[in-house]
Amino acid sequence: RSGLLLKMATIILELIYTIMVKNPEKSQLEM
Repeated sequence: RSGLLLKMATIILELIYTIMVKNPEKSQLEM
């Protein structure tokens, strides 16, 4: 179970990073 959780966390982090890189203005407003 921990392995799956780690995988999901990594995917989510990569997704957030990609969104921040693509639209830095939007990410700043949301946060």
